[in-house]
Amino acid sequence: MFVGYLALFAPEVGHTNCTLYEQHKNDTVVKFRAVPEITHRKWKELNLMSPLRPDETPDFKFQELQMKLYYTIYI
Repeated sequence: MFVGYLALFAPEVGHTNCTLYEQHKNDTVVKFRAVPEITHRKWKELNLMSPLRPDETPDFKFQELQMKLYYTIYI
């Protein structure tokens, strides 16, 4: 299952104690959700519509798009 979130809690170089990491390092991920956001690369500059919702169809060429993923992790 997804455990990449633990890297955010890991102690930094030179620090040996990280209470958040110690508290959650053995927790099980019970639910994981990725939410995509699709936009034109220059949507603000070109005065285009704001980021698309999953049920909308874009009026752009594929190579002009960019996608960001936002993760929700339940532990």
